[in-house]
Formats: sequence, C-alpha cells, structure tokens
Amino acid sequence: MVKNKEVKIGAVYGRVSVDESAEVEHGSLEQQQHMGREFAEGLSATTGISHIIKYNLIEERGVSGKNTNRPKYQELLSLVQSRSIDFVIAKEISRISRSTKDFCDFLNICKENSVSVHIRGMAADPNSPMGEMIFKIFAMIAEFERQQIVERTKSSIRSAMKNNAKINGGPTPLGFKKHPERKGVWVPVKKELKTVEMIMQKFNERLSYVEVVNDLKSLGLKTKTGKDFRSCSLKRLLTNKKYIGKMSVPNDTGEEIWVDLPFGEVVSKELFDEVQANIKKVEGKKGINKNRSRIYILSSLLEYEDGTSFLGQSGTGRKGDTHYYYYNKKHKLSLEAVKLEKAILNSLRVFEDNQKMINYANDLKKDTYSKLDFVNQEISKRHSEMRAIEKEETEILQNLKSMGMKGSSRVMEWLDSQLLEIENKKFGINESLTVLGKEKESLEGAFLDAKSLKSSLKAVFDRLDGAAPDVQRGIARQLFKKIKVRKDNRIEILWNVPCVPGGQGFVKESKWGG
Repeated sequence: MVKNKEVKIGAVYGRVSVDESAEVEHGSLEQQQHMGREFAEGLSATTGISHIIKYNLIEERGVSGKNTNRPKYQELLSLVQSRSIDFVIAKEISRISRSTKDFCDFLNICKENSVSVHIRGMAADPNSPMGEMIFKIFAMIAEFERQQIVERTKSSIRSAMKNNAKINGGPTPLGFKKHPERKGVWVPVKKELKTVEMIMQKFNERLSYVEVVNDLKSLGLKTKTGKDFRSCSLKRLLTNKKYIGKMSVPNDTGEEIWVDLPFGEVVSKELFDEVQANIKKVEGKKGINKNRSRIYILSSLLEYEDGTSFLGQSGTGRKGDTHYYYYNKKHKLSLEAVKLEKAILNSLRVFEDNQKMINYANDLKKDTYSKLDFVNQEISKRHSEMRAIEKEETEILQNLKSMGMKGSSRVMEWLDSQLLEIENKKFGINESLTVLGKEKESLEGAFLDAKSLKSSLKAVFDRLDGAAPDVQRGIARQLFKKIKVRKDNRIEILWNVPCVPGGQGFVKESKWGG
C-alpha cells in the first residue's frame, strides 16, 4: 500500500473497565475519544504532517484490560497488521492493556508494521530501542497497579467480612445453606450437622483419612456438591472453624483476625478441638509439610543450563525450622529459595541506574523543550494575529458607526462581508489556540514524566519488594523469559524487556545451599 507522506491515517483506542469509578480515574469513553482527536491535531501542528483520525475504536463499558479478548482491540490489531493505519493513540498504556506481555506483543506488532504508538503524557518513541524499553517498563507499572487494584478490592471485601461477619465467596460446606434473601449469611442445617459430627467422631476413632473416606463411601455419604469424599475434601471439613462459629479474615498486612459468626457453635468445640489434635498426630507421623502452600516466585522460570527444571520444595531442619529451596532432581542441586528470589527481584533495579535510560530521559527533556518552545512560539504568533484582526475589526466598526445610514448599500454590504470574514478568522485562530494549548499541556506532562522517571521506577520497585508473593510471581513471569543456572554458580537472566546491559543480567553468588 502506497501512503501519502504528507498525510498520516490513525486510530484512537479507548476503554473503561468499570462504569463509574474507572471513568473518574481514566476519563469517560467520550473523553478518551476527544483526547485522541486533540492529540492528533497536536501532532499535525508540531510535525507539519497532517494526522487524521479515521478509526475511533472505543470498547463498550465494562471491558477489562487484563486480556486481549476485546472486539475493538482485535479490530485495532487487524488495522495494524494490514498496515491500514500509520499511528495509534491512547490516553494511557493501561487502556491498551494491563498485561505487560500483551502490551509488549502489541508494540512488537506495531513495530513490524511501521505503525507508531502515541500515549498522552509520554514523549518516548516506542519505535526506538530505548523508547521501547521505557514503554515496557511503564507497562509493567500498569500491570502492577492492576494487581494493587485487585488487592484493594480484596481488602474492601475483608473489611466487610470483618465488620459485618458476612461470608463473601467460597463454597457452602455440609451443614449450612445460604440465606435466600440476605447476602453473605449462612443458615445451619441440623440434619447435615449431625452427619458432620458423625464424620468427626469417625476420624477420632480411625485416625486415618483413607479409612474414613472408605467408610463414607460405603455409607453412601457425599459432600455438599454431591461428590464422593476424598482425603482433601475430608480435611477441609474437619478443619473448618465455621463449625465452631469462627471465621478467619486476613487484614491488610496478611495477619489473621478471627471473627465471631452470628450462628455461634453448631458443632461441639470439644469435639472439634479433639479432631485438630488428632490431625496433628496423623500428619506428624507422615511428615506432611504444613508450609507446602508457599508460593515459589520463580516456578516455571528457573532451569539448569541443560534445560532441566527446578521445583519448589521445603524441609525441616534439625532445630525444627523450615527451609525453602528450588531443587533440580537430575543434578541433585538445591538453591536457597528466599536468597535467590531476593537476588532476582533486586536485579530489576538495573533500570534505576541504567545510564542509557538516564541519558535517554535527558534526550527526552531536550526534545520536549524543543517542541515546547515551538508550540509556545506558535501560540505567540496566533495571539499576535488575533490582536491584528481585532484592531482591523474595531476600525471597520468605527467606520460603520460614523457612516450611520448614509453609506451606499454596496459599501455597507462590503463592510458586512469584511466583518464576517474577520469572524471566521477569529474562530480559526481560537480553534488553533485550543489545539496548541492542549499540545502544550501534553508536552509539559511528558517533561514531568521524563524528569521523574528514575524516582518513579525506584518507587515501583520498592513497592514490589513488599508486594504479595503472587504479585511478585506475576511480574517476574512478565519480565523474564528464563532464569538459567550455570555450572559456575552464575544465574543468567533472560529478559522480556530489551536493552538490559549486555542483553541479559547476571546475579553472582559464591555459594548456593539447600
């Protein structure tokens, strides 16, 4: 397809995931669309090349950015891949995607098809290597913010559970049913609770999950969902503190708070406590690891140089303390999990002091200042033009006033046409000033982004250090392709983000222990 170099065709992409709160934070769909048109006019003013918005790809309200299953996003991809457009405009990176991987994939597709990407407030050019890195780092921040939003949502649910003793989420176990009208309220079922007590008594007698499961099968007893009991479902029933009127609610720091439920004890606490003591005996004999639910941040990423994988494992030391490690079965190699994970996450801080990034930020400042100077000059010119036209308008009005009704109809018509022409010119200048004003605002925002780039990255990495393990694991999977263990005890990090010094990072440790 041959394109006119003096005209560029583009698309605006917009999205609001939640109707009300997201509109306050990110602007309504209409505002995002309007912003895109203004941004295109600003590009035309600063480049001298006409940027025309041909496609307004605005998602329906309530469409999430966590994946790419969005109608307008797929339409946008189709336009990029067919090279039907030259540029894409969005208000924020998170509007295109809150997944770092998906955003990186989108940038790569645009790069392959010579389509430029413009995000308001960011002067970086994603088609340049360093600009691509800047965009991808900010995409990581956008995804991290999404994780924080999820955590804040969970926090509000926890708060409601704590303050109102409401049971939000999770299956209803044997012995309860949901209240037909009151959300989050469970109602005890006496007949089923007798079955629960019988199961607990059987466990105290048998001291075996397997034997109790076999007994329940022979009696034809099922779980609440109508399935046969298994060891895992039996244990969930035996350890469920809701039977003694208690519910565990984690606070914002992860500590457990026990809330009293309105229905109180529905199973004897003495019986329940006896069951818990017997569970410890049974699991102590079999050496079942109580900490097996630990999240291993580098799972699926860590491998030996020959491609064999490491699995997260734990064990108990001589003093009774728990050790966590990654274990490679083929080479019988153990790596201390906590130490390794901390080293890998700290490797992200290469971006804070990356001289290439700092230099690029300085280049962005120079470039932004240059564009800002140009826009300010254009604004000054428009104001001068406006003053000249207003002066001309005043003179014509004075002539009309002095002539009164004495002038010929031809002269009067000519003066009226001059006034109409002046009004049109004034309208055009005001339109131009509006566009230039928005462009000035955008460039000033871009300057601030470049100026605070290092502190922004430090802040997000500091927050990442204290984030929940599942958040850390998600970010690691987005940023790293693989983490390879070498024979010389070096850890080679293969990045998803380009322009890391040497194309990859290294973490050197003198000794790895299990």
